[in-house]
Amino acid sequence: MSATAPQKRPQMPSQQPLPSHSTVITHTGYDAHSQLLALIFSGSPNCVYLYQNVTAAMASGFERAKSKGMWFDQELRPYLNLHPFMKVAVVGETV
Repeated sequence: MSATAPQKRPQMPSQQPLPSHSTVITHTGYDAHSQLLALIFSGSPNCVYLYQNVTAAMASGFERAKSKGMWFDQELRPYLNLHPFMKVAVVGETV
């Protein structure tokens, strides 16, 4: 039998999520070292969603996108098997 290593919980990007000019995604943050994209959606303002395995090129495309919500729906949401996410409560809140 082979033992499976426990999954390491992703850490929040070191910078605070910055406001976004989007009606769907209110704040964003990216950490190139850990390849984590942090998103706060307007429908869940007390939660940060951390998407894993997001390359710097993907993050750059996201930042350049005219519509952050459309980019998310086309470039990230269909590939959640490659970019799993974790929902994390904002400090002082519960999920």
